[in-house]
Amino acid sequence: MNFLNKIITVFSKDKEINLELPEIPQDTTNIFPTTGTNESKCVYSETAKYNYELEKQVKELRTYITGQKSVIESLIQEVDLIKNNKTITTKNDKIVSVITNSKECKTSGENSTAIGKLCTADGAQSLALGRSSKTKYIGQIAHSSMAYSKAGDAQGNIFTAGILTSDDKLTELFLDGVKTRLIVQPNTTMTFNILVAAHTNKHNGAGYNYMGTVCRDNKNNIQVLPGFKEKQFEQEELKPCDVKLEIDNKTYSVSIKVKGLKATNIRWFAVIQCVEVNFDNA
Repeated sequence: MNFLNKIITVFSKDKEINLELPEIPQDTTNIFPTTGTNESKCVYSETAKYNYELEKQVKELRTYITGQKSVIESLIQEVDLIKNNKTITTKNDKIVSVITNSKECKTSGENSTAIGKLCTADGAQSLALGRSSKTKYIGQIAHSSMAYSKAGDAQGNIFTAGILTSDDKLTELFLDGVKTRLIVQPNTTMTFNILVAAHTNKHNGAGYNYMGTVCRDNKNNIQVLPGFKEKQFEQEELKPCDVKLEIDNKTYSVSIKVKGLKATNIRWFAVIQCVEVNFDNA
């Protein structure tokens, strides 16, 4: 690649003008017209030809750079936008987290996003919105417009959980589909609306809905308010499939367990809508 092509490459990664310059001539004897020829039929030297080609290609380069001016200005504007409105965290040249249009927001979860003011996204692939919301879990969406004393002490949440079953054993749904549970935090009350859907490889399905409230005090005592385990509705073609809602007193987690069918692959998925409020100095 010659020098001019190197310059062009700086301005354009997807387009390169092919400028193949001739070698500098060694012969400089015929700089002037050949003796005895008509002036209109002068024979010019190789050096003159080289200078002529060089000038042509410099003009081409100038034209190309001028044409890229709008592209370069647009890139500068995008960079300014990122500087003013976004903080992007990267790892191994990949985006890890984003803080957008924010004031004093924080992100630590991989591929997490915080938008608003004083929001914190600690859960992987999570989203914290509004003012003083905080995520802890994978895929969590947290939203609030206020806080009493710290981020996350009064907010609404959306969680998702899933599992695949192929038998009729009682099986727990997890937030990441593998092992992550939804924990009721100390000094916190959580009210839930849980929707569960199921679909089989035989193309039939079922749906369930639970609502309830759980409290955990500062001594790790769990209190389940009346009606927590009562189904709001059940619509199914998969009897005797079932969904059970429990509180695990060892892990302080909300446990959604499903019962599938023998020799049948069933995909279970739940959306957990939740409002939580915390009184940390209680």
